[in-house]
Amino acid sequence: MSLAATSKFESLQVKAQCCGATVSLQDLRYGWPIAFASYVLEAANPHTEGLGAQQLAQVASTLGCSIVEIKAHF
Repeated sequence: MSLAATSKFESLQVKAQCCGATVSLQDLRYGWPIAFASYVLEAANPHTEGLGAQQLAQVASTLGCSIVEIKAHF
């Protein structure tokens, strides 16, 4: 994380200390959903458990990039 921060996260490719493999910080899997983002889109008090696949696809299409839904817990 610190190495990626030195380049202002222009590259998320890092060398894993455990095995020496080159991996993307974006592809690491943690115990809960997380992601690296350039910005945040929030929905306060939604009436559903999350966006459906079609809604996620519409948002991604509108933004012109891939998106990841991360549910915040406060």
